[in-house]
Amino acid sequence: MTVNVSDRGPVRLIEMNSPPVNALGAKLRMPLLDAIRAASRDDSAGALLLLSGLKTWCAGADIKEFGLSELPAPEASLNAICDALDTCSKPVIAVVDGVAYGGGLELALACDYRAVSARARFAFPEVNIGLLPGAGGTQRTPRLVGVERALRMCLDGKPVNAGQALEMGLADRLLEDGLTEAACAFAEEMLAAGAPVRKISSGPGKLPRPGEAAEVFDGARQLIARRMRGRDSPELIVQCIEQAVACRDDFRAGLAEERRRFVSCLKNPQSKALSHVFFAERAAARGAGGAAARAVERAAVIGCGTMGGGIAMNFAIAGIPVTVLETGEEALERGLSVIRGNFERSEKSGRIPPGGAERSMALITPTTDYGALDGADFAVEAVYENLDLKKRIFTRLDRALGSDAILASNTSYLDIDRMAEATGRPGQVLGMHFFSPANIMRLVEVIEGRHSSADTVATAFSLASRMKKVPVWSANSNGFIGNRMLSGYMFEAFELLFEGTPPESVDAALRDFGLPMGPFQMIDLVGLDLGWRARELAGKPLEERKPGERLGDALCERERFGQKNGRGIYNYSPGSRVPEPDPGVAGLIEELAEELGYKRGPPAGAEEIVKRCMYPLVNVGSALLEEGVARAASDIDIVYVYGYGFPAWRGGPMHYAEQQGLDGVLEDIRGFHDRFGARWTPAQRLVEAAAAGRGFGEG
Repeated sequence: MTVNVSDRGPVRLIEMNSPPVNALGAKLRMPLLDAIRAASRDDSAGALLLLSGLKTWCAGADIKEFGLSELPAPEASLNAICDALDTCSKPVIAVVDGVAYGGGLELALACDYRAVSARARFAFPEVNIGLLPGAGGTQRTPRLVGVERALRMCLDGKPVNAGQALEMGLADRLLEDGLTEAACAFAEEMLAAGAPVRKISSGPGKLPRPGEAAEVFDGARQLIARRMRGRDSPELIVQCIEQAVACRDDFRAGLAEERRRFVSCLKNPQSKALSHVFFAERAAARGAGGAAARAVERAAVIGCGTMGGGIAMNFAIAGIPVTVLETGEEALERGLSVIRGNFERSEKSGRIPPGGAERSMALITPTTDYGALDGADFAVEAVYENLDLKKRIFTRLDRALGSDAILASNTSYLDIDRMAEATGRPGQVLGMHFFSPANIMRLVEVIEGRHSSADTVATAFSLASRMKKVPVWSANSNGFIGNRMLSGYMFEAFELLFEGTPPESVDAALRDFGLPMGPFQMIDLVGLDLGWRARELAGKPLEERKPGERLGDALCERERFGQKNGRGIYNYSPGSRVPEPDPGVAGLIEELAEELGYKRGPPAGAEEIVKRCMYPLVNVGSALLEEGVARAASDIDIVYVYGYGFPAWRGGPMHYAEQQGLDGVLEDIRGFHDRFGARWTPAQRLVEAAAAGRGFGEG
């Protein structure tokens, strides 16, 4: 049974029981609607309790239904259930234990009262998949808690706990243990007191008069411009709540406008893209297969620089004691100081709870002695990209750690198998490529080497999940998934420069596409000197350096290192991150282009810039699927959304190509091949998928 109905005297209990999370799919909606209507007609029922037989009250709509070509029939919709609750002449109490998310919260809001356990959580996460609350959420919420709080809940999608819900008036009563008995007692108390029905829809509630909340709506739009650039549903959410104010005395009119905008979101490609990312993230996290993960009770990190410090923070935040090794006391102290500062800023901003900085620092043990690493179950090497150095470190770790310990490298492109050969435990070696800043960025590429055992890979996945990261499987290959694809993107960006397109035009086109910054802003942020110094240290001959590397080297020789010293591809005013074009750099680009034999022409338009930079991602991604470096196109999308800032509302590069039409993408790539040669040779996987008229994930 998905709905169980029983009586406790005059109280009718309607219990949802549709595992695992009471999702409001058709199999729950119809019996729930029938039970509410039957209880409404039954004179023996004095009050209704709507509760759950599961640990989750109601996790909201069944997201799989959003992919259907047609919406559920109106008579079977959540709106119909909310209407039935609205017209019920008996008090209805939602007894919320666990989460009431999305449609689940809308269901609770259609009830007269909300009694909650301490475990209750309320949220409108629809914005995260390109939607808006479509069953009265944008109309009832501002009436109950006010416009500002309603906007916050609908736009950030973050959960509100039981205490917060009581404080803002979202909940009416906190119930103690023995929830059903306590809820029945609450209902009987309400009946004894003659408590009336109390429909949120019956009046304006806390809605201001039209015009009185203009500043609040302006503030919401400013937030959207800063944090949700390019996304459509946030603006529609604001419009819906504005409509609630405009229709403050006509709930049904506001509801109709909400429904119209909800349907437009549902048909918007952004919703499909964001839903794709939602499911792709969960699929990627299952990439470890069925092997059992080992327990990790103590960790070690080699290197306390930018990456090593961030990785150590991840262990500490996950509650895992970690020993951090550096070559000298000065470097160790400098790294610990950065870690402490990061923790303190995280605590101040609310990313970690009060006192979390000190608790986390207490889990980090500094050392300069490999002998102090004994007892670690899992070690991550995080020094700079030099294979010989990394191999020496792996040899020392192999001697210092117990025979069961797993050894991981944070390398971004070097050969994991070569490192494994430097140990006597190749099956317990793999890559864990964190992205910078490692304590913030959610992506971790888990690189399986030729000898990596199944339980070693499973342990890395489990560990990443404990750190609240998104792990994605990759085979061992130069650059793995992300950086191998990035090389094509960056190469084309530099080609556009040498052909006559200014860096600010390239960056602007890609920002307008949805990236947080263009390639040249990104280089300046990272630092031009990092690549330059690495090439100099490796003794890379001038003739082997790519044109973009030649430009980076020439800029560094002129002490233009990027944002760190205010001069890179762009200039930066003191204290500013706003890029300012420099005529001298434009002259240098033109001079180098002539030296390298480029034919200069008029600047490329935005459409060509986007295709020239995005389609290498698609083509290389297709090759990675062919080679088995990536298992699924959706994994590639997750790497780019979480690791490189690809706009989630476009779904990742592979999903974006499918939405554009693979036949059209292939035609453009063939056109670029005719213009620019072999680097644009189409990948066979792309050719086959386009010819078959299917997506990358379809057989």
